[in-house]
Amino acid sequence: MLFSLFAAVLLSSCIDPVDLGNQVNEKPQLVLYCRLCPQLDSTYIMLSHTQLLYGAGSHQEITMLRDGVVELSADGEHWIQATYYEPKDVFLLTRQEFPVEEGHTYYIRASRAGYDDVSAVCTVPYSRPVDAHFDTVVVNNDVHWGEIWDEPHKDIYVEWRDYPGEANYYALTTYSRYTHFFHDYETGESSESYYWSYFVSWLVDGNSSLQYFSDEGRDGEVFRYIEEELVDLDEESGENEEYAQYYMMFLDKNCYQYEVTLSEEGGFFNGFLLEPMHTYSNIEHGFGLFGAFTLQEIP
Repeated sequence: MLFSLFAAVLLSSCIDPVDLGNQVNEKPQLVLYCRLCPQLDSTYIMLSHTQLLYGAGSHQEITMLRDGVVELSADGEHWIQATYYEPKDVFLLTRQEFPVEEGHTYYIRASRAGYDDVSAVCTVPYSRPVDAHFDTVVVNNDVHWGEIWDEPHKDIYVEWRDYPGEANYYALTTYSRYTHFFHDYETGESSESYYWSYFVSWLVDGNSSLQYFSDEGRDGEVFRYIEEELVDLDEESGENEEYAQYYMMFLDKNCYQYEVTLSEEGGFFNGFLLEPMHTYSNIEHGFGLFGAFTLQEIP
């Protein structure tokens, strides 16, 4: 679609003007984004709107719709309204206000004047016993990041066995704390602050590198991949890294399909704000994601 639009722009200079605004759906729709997780202390919800890729105002920053109404339910009948939380520019429900449990189905809906109401359903996956662990192997003359490492070193594998008899989706995630040091050369004063970093690891198998895994066609099998960032795990990884904890992430199918389609697009667009490349969405009458995941600490 992008190629055809780009071609139309080029041709318009020598044939006739093309109204790109009529080439796509101009009706604005709500964009709702929420992921449930029993292990987290709060549920964050983003409510925004679609915006044309081309046309008037297309380069304006998309903001959250603070005056929208966002609600969650555990049975589809009784609803709890989320509160807008200004420091993070999101809607928020604490664990006490809306507890989330593994295996349960939850419902979400949102409304705002000028837009069609949106809704979605998802079921929280179970955190299954998959014996996720790290395995250290001393090797040399293998390849990392396209280069041959000809000195002895330690490769770190992450390994787990798929829980049989059901569809499962996995990822390895890291939660790290860092210290940021700052020195003011004018005053001579120094300070430090802490921040936490969360990311999903890229795991390597031969020439392929993946972040998200499905057990389709591999029911009950062992998954084993190199975690490139953990090569020489027992060596000092950086003077500012103080703490790192690894978790096995169990995703529902909604989260898995969303991440896979987003990665296939190369991250060129923000998948829950613009939809020119058809990022996966399970939001009825709108766009976005309502999914769930669980976390299991890897010792």
